[in-house]
Amino acid sequence: MWGGNQPDLPEVHNNEEKKSMCSVVEVCHVPTGEWVQKPTTGDPAPLGVRGYAAAVIRNEIFFFGGYCGHKGCFHNSLYSFNVDTFNWKELSPTTSHHGPMMKSGSSMIAIKVKDEDYLAVIGGCGSSNNNPPQPGAQYSEDSNGYQRCNEIHTYRLKTDEWTSPTVTGDRPPPINYFTLTSITNTTAILFGGYFGDERWSNDAYVFEFTDTSVRCTEFPNPGGSVPWPKERSGHSSVLINCSSGPHLLVVGGFAGIRCTDDCWLLNINKMEWKELTNIPDSVTDRDSHSLSVWNETQTTHWIIEFGGERDYSSISDTRFIEIIAASEERAKYSEKICKAIWYRGSDASLKIKIPIRWFVFELSLPDKQSIVSVKEALSIGERYGMNEEDTKQALRYFHDVSLMLYYPKVINVFFIDSKPILEILSQLLALTYVTKIDAIALITDEPLPLKITNNLKEGFFNEDIFECLKSKSVVFSLPEFQLCDLIRLLLHLNIITKLEDEPKGHYFIPYALPSYNDLVSIKEANAKPLLIVWREEKNKEILPVPTGLFPLTIVHLLNLKEYVTEIPPSTPEYYKFRDAMSLKVVFKGKEDTLHLINCYTHIEVYFTGPTQHCPLVRKLLTKAIDNSSDAMHLKHNYVNAFACPSKRSSCYCIVRPREDGNIVNCTICPVSATISSDHWYWFESGPVENDNGTQMKHNNNQSPDESLLLVKKPGTDDLMKLFIDSAAHYMIIGIGLSVNVTDLTPLPHLTILNLIQVFQRWSDSNNDVTWAKILKVCQDFPNQLGKAEAKINKFLLSPEARDKY
Repeated sequence: MWGGNQPDLPEVHNNEEKKSMCSVVEVCHVPTGEWVQKPTTGDPAPLGVRGYAAAVIRNEIFFFGGYCGHKGCFHNSLYSFNVDTFNWKELSPTTSHHGPMMKSGSSMIAIKVKDEDYLAVIGGCGSSNNNPPQPGAQYSEDSNGYQRCNEIHTYRLKTDEWTSPTVTGDRPPPINYFTLTSITNTTAILFGGYFGDERWSNDAYVFEFTDTSVRCTEFPNPGGSVPWPKERSGHSSVLINCSSGPHLLVVGGFAGIRCTDDCWLLNINKMEWKELTNIPDSVTDRDSHSLSVWNETQTTHWIIEFGGERDYSSISDTRFIEIIAASEERAKYSEKICKAIWYRGSDASLKIKIPIRWFVFELSLPDKQSIVSVKEALSIGERYGMNEEDTKQALRYFHDVSLMLYYPKVINVFFIDSKPILEILSQLLALTYVTKIDAIALITDEPLPLKITNNLKEGFFNEDIFECLKSKSVVFSLPEFQLCDLIRLLLHLNIITKLEDEPKGHYFIPYALPSYNDLVSIKEANAKPLLIVWREEKNKEILPVPTGLFPLTIVHLLNLKEYVTEIPPSTPEYYKFRDAMSLKVVFKGKEDTLHLINCYTHIEVYFTGPTQHCPLVRKLLTKAIDNSSDAMHLKHNYVNAFACPSKRSSCYCIVRPREDGNIVNCTICPVSATISSDHWYWFESGPVENDNGTQMKHNNNQSPDESLLLVKKPGTDDLMKLFIDSAAHYMIIGIGLSVNVTDLTPLPHLTILNLIQVFQRWSDSNNDVTWAKILKVCQDFPNQLGKAEAKINKFLLSPEARDKY
C-alpha cells in the first residue's frame, strides 16, 4: 500500500519531509495481519499522493495522476512499481501538453487485447483547463472552480504512448470518485460517482474495449421496488468470481453529509443487486477506503479492507472479511460477510487474532466430501505448518462458528455438510408416517417387518434399522465413521437415549412419536401444575415454546438415570407422545410419575408423588431445559409460573425472585391473583403476603445478610476474582447469563479476555444483573462451576461483601 491522505503529510508541492513519507510503502503480512514499512528505490515516488488511480499487471502496480496535497495541484503522471524489487519507474511525467487531463478521482484498469497489455483511464476531476481537451470528451466545471471530465484514454505499454480510443454507446457524464472494476481482460464495470455541486450517481456502466475503441452500455437505476444501491461516491468495490458468474461487491461510500453505511452485491450477468445486511458498521460505515481480494476460490473469498474516513476523520484499521458462497449444488450465490478477524486502529476495544493459516486450511478441505476424517485433516494441516493441536483448535473454531460439525470426544470424523446426518434421520422418522409401498421404497432397500415399524411408532428402534436405509452408503462412506459411530454421535447430541430395561442395540427417540391432541386431565397430582413459560426479555411478551426443545428435554431427563428410571407403558393413564410424556421418577426408593405436556404456549408439569419432592423435580426439569437450550443455542428466557385463578387463558401468574423471596405477578390481571398453597409445593416454603397483598415466598436457604446481597449488582472486579480459575468455561457462563458469545474467539490464551467480555456485556445488558443470577448459573452447571459457586457463597458471607454491597 502506498500514499493516501495522511494527517502529517506536508501541504506543499515537494520537500524533503514529503519525499521521505512518499518513498516508503506499507506491506501487510497476511498470516499475522501486521503492517510493516519498506523503503523503495528507483525514480522518486509520484507526487500525486492522494486520489490517484491504480491497476495491477502481474508483479507491477501502475499509479496514475492524483492530487499533490496543496491547493490546485493535480498530476497526470504514470508510474510503475515492482512489488518484487520495490523499485519505482516513471513511465510518463506530469505534463500539460498531452495525455489525460491532470486530475484526481479517476479510475484505471488493466486490459489485455491480442496478448498485449494496456491501461485504461476514465473520468476524474482537476483544475480548469489544465490540459488540451480530448476530442469527443465532455468537461463540466462546478461552483468551486474544479473541472470534471469523462475522458477515456488508453496507454499502450509496448510503445509507452497515450491514445484516445473511439467511444460509442452510452458514455457516462463528467464524473469522479466512482469505481471501475475489471470483469474480464477486455470488459469493466463503473458504478456510482460524483458529478459536483452535491450531485451523486448510482448508475452502472459496462465498458467493452478493443485496441482502438470502447463501447459503453448504461444500466441506470430502474426505480420502483427494484433493489438498487443509493447514490454515492468514495465507495470501494472488488470483483468476486463464483460458480454463478461474476459479482461486484460494493462497500460504503459517501453521499450528502455522511457515509452510506451499507454493502451491496451485484450479479453482473443479470444486473441484479442484493443488499447484504447484518454487516458490522465498522466495515460499512466509511468512505475513501481500499478493498482487495485475497486467496479467491469458487466458494470462499477474502476481502482486505483498509483505511478511509468516517465523520470526516481518518481511519487506520484493517478488516479481513470472509465471503462464503453457499453450496454449489444450489447454483445460487448466497453470501455472508463475517465480522472482521483483526481489529486494529483507534476504534478497537479488543484485539483478536485468528491465524490466517486456519482459513487457508479450511479452503483446502475436500469440497466434494460431506464427511472428512480427522486423520486426513491433520495431513492437510501439516501442509501449512500446523501441528496436531493447532489443527484440532482450528476444527473446534469452525465448529463454534457453525461452518462444520466436529465432536472429537465421540467420533474421529467431522462434517463439512450435515446433510447426510439429517437425511438418514429424516428417513428413519419418515417410517413412522409413510405407509404407501412406493413411498417406503424410496426410503429403504427392502420392506421392513410390521413389528419394526410399530416399535418405531412407539419411539423405539433397533440400530440394525439403519442398515436398511438408502442413505447409509453416503453416511458410512468412510471406514472411520460406521454405524457404531453414528449411534455414539446421536447419543452425545441427546437425539436418542438408551433405556436401562431395553436390550442391547435398542434406543428411544421421542421425535418419532405422534402428537397428542386430547385435553389434559390428570387428577391424582397433589400439587397444582407448574408452568414453564417463555418471555421476551425486553417487552415481557409471552413467546411460544421453542420448536424442538420439548423432545430434547425429555431425552435430557431420561439421561438423569439416578432419578428418571423409565417410560411407562402406553396405557390411558400415561402419556407417550412427541409433545406429552410421562416418566417414572424415583426419590428415596419410591417410584412416582412425572407428566409433561407441551401446550406450545407453555409446558405444564404434574407430579404425582409426595409434595416435598416437588422442588427437586423442578430443579431436575430446570437442568434439562437449560441443557437443551444450550444445545440449541437458545437463551434461558423462561420463567416458572402458575395458571391464573381468574381463568383467563392468556394470563400467567409469573413467579420471580426478589430480595426477600419469590413474588407472583399476573401478566394481564391489574391486581395479581391469590395463589393457593397447593401451588407453592414447587418451592421450598409456603406463601406470605407483603404490604400490597401480593403473594411472596420467602427463601430460607440463605442467611439474612446473604439474602439481601443476592439482589445486588456484582462488580466486574469481584466476578473476575471469583471466576478466574473457571475462565475456560466463559461460553457456559455467557450462555447462562443470556449474553452473546458467538463472536468470542475460542483460543486458550484468550479465555480471560473472553470472560471479561462476558461479564462486561452482562453488566451492560441490565438483564437481572444480580448475585442470585450468577449463582443460579453455577448451580445449573455444577461440574464446571461448582468451585466458583463455593467461592461466591463464601464471599457473600464475608465482611468485605457486606461493606461493599
